[in-house]
Amino acid sequence: MKINSHKENGMIIYSIEDNGVGFKMNYQHKLFNLFQRLHTVEEFP
Repeated sequence: MKINSHKENGMIIYSIEDNGVGFKMNYQHKLFNLFQRLHTVEEFP
């Protein structure tokens, strides 16, 4: 995981990068909902 920040136009911009398993685009509407699991327990315990 990488966490970065830089100053731009008087604001601090944060970015987070990881190398996780990713997600299918058809689940993008669920990505930032609280307590959503995008994979089954059988796929990723």
